[in-house]
Amino acid sequence: MKNNPIFSLHTIAGTAYLLPHGQGIADHRRGIRLNKTGVFLWKMLHHIHDEQELLACFADYCDASESELPLLKQDLTDFLNRLFSLGILLDDHPVKSHPLPTADDSLFLQIGPLCIHLIGPAESFAEELLAFRTDKTACADLTIVLRNTLPLSEEPMLPLIQNPELCVFETTDRYVLKFPQMPQITGATLSKTGTNAVVFYNPPVCKSFSADLFHVIRFLYVYTAQKHGCFVLHSASVIYNKSAWLFSGQSGMGKSTHTNLWKELYHVPIFNGDLNLIAIRDNLPVIYGLPWCGTSGISHTGVCPLGGIVLLRQSSQDTCIELPGDQKILLTAQRLISPAWDVHMLRCNLDFMSVLAEKIRICMLQCTKNHSAAETVKQWIDQNPDCAKKR
Repeated sequence: MKNNPIFSLHTIAGTAYLLPHGQGIADHRRGIRLNKTGVFLWKMLHHIHDEQELLACFADYCDASESELPLLKQDLTDFLNRLFSLGILLDDHPVKSHPLPTADDSLFLQIGPLCIHLIGPAESFAEELLAFRTDKTACADLTIVLRNTLPLSEEPMLPLIQNPELCVFETTDRYVLKFPQMPQITGATLSKTGTNAVVFYNPPVCKSFSADLFHVIRFLYVYTAQKHGCFVLHSASVIYNKSAWLFSGQSGMGKSTHTNLWKELYHVPIFNGDLNLIAIRDNLPVIYGLPWCGTSGISHTGVCPLGGIVLLRQSSQDTCIELPGDQKILLTAQRLISPAWDVHMLRCNLDFMSVLAEKIRICMLQCTKNHSAAETVKQWIDQNPDCAKKR
């Protein structure tokens, strides 16, 4: 990494700033205000290009003890990612076939209650994200920077998950994600705070890379969403009587079939065909639209009150079964794609579902793929139309 020469350090009325000049002004680059520590790090970056060496100098500067190093490292990582996101810091050896990000290669998204800032080649952002574009350009909850370099040098990592789709490792201050089925994406790092992530990739940027990146962003997003009290349920949803009803089951269980039955019989809109973001706002359960919707292609950007969740199980007959409290919580939590990488995340998922189960209706539908399945659920909903009593 190295300083971008179109930025320089200036002191204005006793306050330090990194400001663009020349082409930086022409490209509408943004400057940044620095505190005393930021000024020190910027000056060190003139001749130190290795993050570990920079951390050692930073520790000496702060006279930090061994126990303070993890927090110091997180502060340094956040600072560097902030500089990368603004183009103030550059890679030492950018791949020649791909231009460095410019001010135009910055996309802000409002996905549910979270603001996401993406920095990288504009052509790498999937079209599905563009419906969530926002003019909001400050206070992003998650900043994701694309870097066309190899990941930083290896450090001791604790494996948390290893499967063909995703491998997750833990370090003192961040998670390292690997995607075995995505050859162009060499890995990603995610701060434990959920505020900063870096995705490392190999050019060229093409349609398959954009599709892979779209799913990588989802993995990063659901972690940050969990930090903000929002949880993602693998489910398809319809809007009925001004509330959302979610249908969830294992792959192949018939979520799409069931929501399509509702659309055919009752002419209700489908909100999302695969994933729904659930939160509790002002003591009321709601769902938010997400860009990720599986193969259905059905997604929305809005928000809707949540009426209930129907857990699907194939059967030769159509029957709604009321579940005991523990089964409502456990079976629904098992359908979340919000991370459960460690015991704390698992507990977080269970605690949220415990609260949610007291505010909405949850049942299991043993069902066929016939019209009678939708009719059975509608009858169960209509038996208690005033779902607000649950809230």
